[in-house]
Amino acid sequence: MKITFLGTSSGVPTNDRNVTSVVVQLGKRYCLFDCGESTQNQLRLAGVSPQKIDTICISHLHGDHIYGLPGLLGSMSMMGRRRQLQVIGAKGIRDYIEQVLALSFTHLSYDIVYRELENLNDVTSVGSSGPYEIFAIGLVHRVPSFGFKVSAPDSTGEFDNALADQLGVPRDKSRAMLCQGKSITLDNGKVVTSAEVIGEPRKGKSFAICTDTSYSDNAIALSANVDVLVHECTYAESERDLAIRGVHSTSHDAAQVAKKANVGHLVLTHFSPRYGHDEPILVGTEPIFTNITMAVDFLSIEV
Repeated sequence: MKITFLGTSSGVPTNDRNVTSVVVQLGKRYCLFDCGESTQNQLRLAGVSPQKIDTICISHLHGDHIYGLPGLLGSMSMMGRRRQLQVIGAKGIRDYIEQVLALSFTHLSYDIVYRELENLNDVTSVGSSGPYEIFAIGLVHRVPSFGFKVSAPDSTGEFDNALADQLGVPRDKSRAMLCQGKSITLDNGKVVTSAEVIGEPRKGKSFAICTDTSYSDNAIALSANVDVLVHECTYAESERDLAIRGVHSTSHDAAQVAKKANVGHLVLTHFSPRYGHDEPILVGTEPIFTNITMAVDFLSIEV
């Protein structure tokens, strides 16, 4: 899993921040989260081919999260896409796409499969990208808004070749049988079980993304124990009155979510265009949560 930020500004772009979009590499596939204006150009600059995107998740229908979508879809078609695309988003996303494409006489060369979301008060599986499962839950904003989580499947523990050698397990199909969970009997009559030579299963990596929202218990439920949480931070704590008015989060809100959800790493994004890179947005967050990164456009983070 690799997370790349294509836009980290809220509302409008700035000289060094585009509006919101995040692309996540999932093995050989990509999943796009939100698609603000000029996202397709940001994809090009990031070196990500739109043709490798198999899922697009749209948090809500505000313009800075969707205005880049029709252009991206049209470009995929002009580039000869034939593979089906999955679009998951707030109810109304299908009407928005289909009406814009129809009015602009844009005909797609591929099919779109839609999953429209509404009234999700529990963490709910809403789709998949290969072996990766996608979950969603409703957040708190001026319009219906949803957070998403992507989880990789758990993997089996590693085979301990050195221990197998000590036990006298031959280097033949016997080891494959042990990897399949079977037991084997050695020539001396000793039985070796799979559990003896295979380590504990490894938990699959996961990340969650929450934009746009004010502080939300649902965001905590969604991001519980994830490795990386991407959370909106439209305002510094010193401007909480603006956050309340816009139903957004401050840096302290995001830090509280990360702490209560026991996440590994908090990455903040969706900053008000009033802030430059040197603004003290993180002031006061250290007593709440310490492992915080402020995203910039084209920042990439391995999960």
